[in-house]
Amino acid sequence: MESGFRFVLLVALAGSMVPTVPAGEPWHLEFEEGRAAARAQNKDLLIDFGGSDWCGPCKWLKERVLSRAEFIDRAGGTFVLVDIDLPARSPIAPDRKRRYEELQERYAIASVPTVVLAMADGRPYARTTYREAYQTPETYWNYLAPLRERGRSLRAALDRAQALKGAPRAVELVSGLSEIDPRFISGFYADLVAEIRTADPTDSTGYLAFLDGRRALDAFQAPMDDRTAAIDPAAVDSLIARAKLRGESLQEALVLRAAGEVLAGEDRRALGTLRAVLDAQSSRTRFDRGDYVPLDAASIEAVRRRIAEGEADPGPGVALYYALHRIFEFEMPNPYDWSCGAAFQPRIRVRETIGDRYGRALIRSTEGLTGEARARALAKGLEGTFFAARGSIREIVLKIIPSLVDKPTARALLPGPFYPRWID
Repeated sequence: MESGFRFVLLVALAGSMVPTVPAGEPWHLEFEEGRAAARAQNKDLLIDFGGSDWCGPCKWLKERVLSRAEFIDRAGGTFVLVDIDLPARSPIAPDRKRRYEELQERYAIASVPTVVLAMADGRPYARTTYREAYQTPETYWNYLAPLRERGRSLRAALDRAQALKGAPRAVELVSGLSEIDPRFISGFYADLVAEIRTADPTDSTGYLAFLDGRRALDAFQAPMDDRTAAIDPAAVDSLIARAKLRGESLQEALVLRAAGEVLAGEDRRALGTLRAVLDAQSSRTRFDRGDYVPLDAASIEAVRRRIAEGEADPGPGVALYYALHRIFEFEMPNPYDWSCGAAFQPRIRVRETIGDRYGRALIRSTEGLTGEARARALAKGLEGTFFAARGSIREIVLKIIPSLVDKPTARALLPGPFYPRWID
């Protein structure tokens, strides 16, 4: 649930990348041309927002899926394809760059790659990104199936609403709008929401309360800096009560509260709050579709086990901080598992705080060892982690381990693609 926690890595991986698959036919490079084609052909739009020469997942998505003939042949029967690529080093005409930036703002693109599915007039209904589990044209197309179904259901409901007035029309409008990623509602469907408020002032469907809760939570998070923000858990509690949050909105707010508790040094309380996130799954309504906190039975069980491991730590010690790290970084599901930017929610970073506490606990736990035995124990303690080279983690990697063994041995002992690189 971190805000762009893999951003630095992905930029580094992109490094000297240049686009290897030039966009072009059948991909439209201008949105208005694509929209005109979609109207003429009675198709929807599939819009790929990316940064091909600086964002690793953007390059992977293009190379492995979107540029492949198998995907284009399938998608071309349903969608007009539009490529909105904002490179950092490759040349792009200033007027096109301006148009692309305006489109990113209009569609609230906070992270790339983002794939938006929209009706022919440009009104969006779903979004997704590169997914590590779907790296072939066939699997990615199948992964898009429920999102495509949202578009069909939306159009059907809007068609039914045409012949209705008053409360029955409001019910059909809610049926249609409930298919849409709620981040798109205020920018593209505000007129229909206003109709619903007028026709159904008692909110018999509960949809207006759902939207109001999401809007309140988004406004609460808007001023937060994803690297340095501090958050008062009591303020989150006040928001939950004031906005009557439930479902995914409640779960996202609770994750935010847990992050604030970690930053305040209340690590065990954070585990309890994360348990409340899982319990709040039962408060989801039919409007919650996993767009923000895509928990399922398997992920709930995985997080619950990790919470139990942290609570069993008599510390605070390695197990407590390892559990918190794994939950925030890996096991609390996020719809943007590989991307560049700030699409992760909530927008508050705890990785460095947890990392420093974890590193200090790891140092303490190995103080009784010497030489290579301690180096091995420290290196093993970093397995399965994704910490930045700061604070106590930096001390372990760049000072303690190299003082215990030679550099080749240190590089061999350290796990993963990150830590060995830190040693010259």
